Amino acid sequence: MLTQSGFVRWAREHLVVLVVHNELGHEERDGLDAYGRPARLCTLYPGLSCRQHLDAAVDVDNAREDGLVQVPFVELCPNTWFVLPTGRVEAVPEEEQFVAGKVEAQGRALQKGLGAALGRAEFERLDAALRRGDEALDQDRPGEALAAWAGCEKVLAPPHAALLALVEERLAAAEEAVGYAFEDLAEPGPRDPRSLEERIRAAEGLYAATATAVYGRLLPVRERIATWLAAQGRKTPEPGRK
Repeated sequence: MLTQSGFVRWAREHLVVLVVHNELGHEERDGLDAYGRPARLCTLYPGLSCRQHLDAAVDVDNAREDGLVQVPFVELCPNTWFVLPTGRVEAVPEEEQFVAGKVEAQGRALQKGLGAALGRAEFERLDAALRRGDEALDQDRPGEALAAWAGCEKVLAPPHAALLALVEERLAAAEEAVGYAFEDLAEPGPRDPRSLEERIRAAEGLYAATATAVYGRLLPVRERIATWLAAQGRKTPEPGRK
């Protein structure tokens, strides 16, 4: 089935194909792995080593890594599953596993319940925006992080449920980071060398840096910052979007 050109073109745009097998007993040959490095590769599953398809089987059987979905174990080889971004898992009927048209039709039907299909190019743009934001937040640059994540709207608006979950997870991390930074300003330690005026300016900087909404969401911590600044006699602009 994976040699049928029409199905392969569709699958490349709509699926991430994961091959798993829970045995090591296949013959292996010398070859190159996905990174072009010399490796011993499985002759049953070209491009993989037996260890790789065994490790993948353990991953999906036990969901041993964060974010992995557990796939039911079935005494059938092969058995094929669709794992949706929502975490839902749906089996491909045994008699249809080798019929490319049937598999594609099932995939298209599932896609209707998820919203418009997102092609490889769009996914890569979303992934790049999310990664840029993650890196900026790791480097204590929340304004840049929010701006990067807001870039997702140029690729997909409104967001799918799965994308929105990823965005909300990142906004929660940004809320925590900015919240800690603000607490250090509002309630400094006894040895904090900054003057009140310096802390006020820093708080104003945090407020300005968090002015970008991501899918209509502003960080809740902005309200706390605005309230504290008002108590210091400073006005803040109306909540908006950069």
